Amino acid sequence: MLNWNRAAAALLGATLLAAPLALAPRGWAQAAADPAPQLTDANLDQWLQYLLPKQQETEFKEVEWRSTLWEAAVEANRRDMPILLWAMNGHPLGCT
Repeated sequence: MLNWNRAAAALLGATLLAAPLALAPRGWAQAAADPAPQLTDANLDQWLQYLLPKQQETEFKEVEWRSTLWEAAVEANRRDMPILLWAMNGHPLGCT
């Protein structure tokens, strides 16, 4: 007897694995053949500038986040400000 859930999962998995290969630009093969750039003392500053986050990419750290809804509600009421409630279901890394 065929297990339809497993068959559907296998078909979906095969599709997700094959789609990027079918849709990949032709330049990818050439890019994969090129040697990877090397980290040296001469280009260390360039790599650090490229890799480290910019100021605008870390502005979320300046927001005064509250860890409980009650704290946020009390402060929002006191300051007459709205609340952004960030809620999720499942594992924080998407491993559900």
